[in-house]
Amino acid sequence: MQAIDAGLGEIDASIDDVKVVATAFVKSHEQGIIDAISELEKPIAFVPKSVINSSRSQTKSRAAIIGLAGVAEPCALALSSLKELVLTKKSYGGVTLPSRGRIQIIGIGPGSIEDMTVRAVNAIANSEYIVVLRLT
Repeated sequence: MQAIDAGLGEIDASIDDVKVVATAFVKSHEQGIIDAISELEKPIAFVPKSVINSSRSQTKSRAAIIGLAGVAEPCALALSSLKELVLTKKSYGGVTLPSRGRIQIIGIGPGSIEDMTVRAVNAIANSEYIVVLRLT
């Protein structure tokens, strides 16, 4: 649970933002995973090998030793409606959470900080890199 909380904390999200937890079907017999996810009161999806291997993992994965292209990233992408990962894949105490960088295009309205939405200000404040395109 600490791993999930840590990962969500990095993107300023909470467990309420999680709709489903996914992992590889090959792990469907692992009672520890099932018990941990049931504590979250979230549905669990076991993604088949064929779906996982049809997606290229964004980063290297040790899952190749069990014949999978990856686990965390392919499973997240398989269930994501937006098909994007929102932070860099990390391992927290042996639990790997999926993610990758995100590019956001943010309009700042007429050009004054007072005219920007709170969401735009927060996105800029939480960005590692900012590229400015001036159209005038």
